Amino acid sequence: MLLGDLNGTLVDHECINYTNQHNSARYSFDLRRMFQKTLGTIGGASVKRARLDRALASIDWRLLFPNAIVEAITVSTSDHKPILLNTDGGARCTRAQFKYELMWGRDPRCLWVVRNAWRDKLHQNPMTTTLCIVEEIWKERNKRVHGEIESDIIKVITLIRHKNEDHMLVSTKNLTDVLTWSPPPASWLCCNSDVAISSTGCMLAAVFRDEFSNIVSITTSRALFTEPLLAEAHAVCLVADYAANMGLNRVLFQSDNLGVVKEFRNSESPIADFRLQVAKLRFQKSCTNLLEWDINHISRKCNFLVHNIAKWAVFKNVEGSLKPSELDGSVMDDLVEWDPGSRSNGSGAMV
Repeated sequence: MLLGDLNGTLVDHECINYTNQHNSARYSFDLRRMFQKTLGTIGGASVKRARLDRALASIDWRLLFPNAIVEAITVSTSDHKPILLNTDGGARCTRAQFKYELMWGRDPRCLWVVRNAWRDKLHQNPMTTTLCIVEEIWKERNKRVHGEIESDIIKVITLIRHKNEDHMLVSTKNLTDVLTWSPPPASWLCCNSDVAISSTGCMLAAVFRDEFSNIVSITTSRALFTEPLLAEAHAVCLVADYAANMGLNRVLFQSDNLGVVKEFRNSESPIADFRLQVAKLRFQKSCTNLLEWDINHISRKCNFLVHNIAKWAVFKNVEGSLKPSELDGSVMDDLVEWDPGSRSNGSGAMV
């Protein structure tokens, strides 16, 4: 490491107004033979005759201090500029900064994603819509870069719409979010629904409980849906159909799928997601047979009972009406998810 006032420059352009400029770089060959590299200098932009004050370091030293920089300090009483070696003054970026890629805008599908998202105007703050659009476009870009399965353009638009709606619901507080399960009011039944997705379809499950937390009915049904949104929607429809067939009067529906709850709750609003059109009409038709009904979103953390029943039904390959005594005790828990792996042997049978 060399630091100080040298009597020569490294290259000819580092001197001004020399009588013989070609003599100014006479030390550069010797310095290169010593494998010394200049660290550069920040500051000192005024005109000077020769750049003599500098710091030189070997490659090994540079590797030890990658953030080192040399700063030239301005003075008014000398023709030399003092230099300061700062071993921790350089950039310390550990990753590339986020930059907008022009190729995103060149994709023709990007236009429709942005246009559809802004057309709905689902939120008062336009920055919220912007962030939702950028987030989904960035996720989709990462999938394609890393060779993952590309999402359909309709799915991307739907995800952006749902994100906007979620922000709007949070700000307006229009939707009741159940964080702990509690019994329904007197003369009401509470019905929780959920699904378990498998490679061949899904299992829909529903559990009815009364005001005393007693289980009134448990039912499961197979379906061919492999998309969680559709499966969750038809699970709620299964509950509504079952309630109408049982001749119930007042039913409180609960689901842990926020998109389904928002769509089914607003019975008079236009359908925001066309994929739920059939399920919503089916749900509304069944609810016409009830005197009163309501639907709330419940956190997955307290909806494990019905989810466990759906998983258990897939594992045991059973469907239809079930009795609580037929189920394993670990399945009947609202707060703990059932693990079929810990209850089976290598062939997949219960032990």
